[in-house]
Amino acid sequence: MLCPLGKHIDEADAGVLGEVWLGRWGVENGSFWVRDVLLREDASQVRGRGGEVLAVLRAHLVLWLNWKGIRRKKAALEAFSFNPLAALRFLGLYAV
Repeated sequence: MLCPLGKHIDEADAGVLGEVWLGRWGVENGSFWVRDVLLREDASQVRGRGGEVLAVLRAHLVLWLNWKGIRRKKAALEAFSFNPLAALRFLGLYAV
């Protein structure tokens, strides 16, 4: 069995396993935490295809925030909620 870094698990030393473990938490902290805590994805009552669409939109938003280098995501989302045109400009959907 291969670990994500391309080495066999039985050959992996503590350093390799540590990198795999920390890499997994980097994903958790970078995307899922934002989606769970800030966007309240776990509390969503939308089910079926609508829930899947909203999950994709939330994931896309988190990717955009990370890609643009936004570190203070909560502040950015609050600013967007008060100024929807700023959110559209951020996404490149409004040119003025």
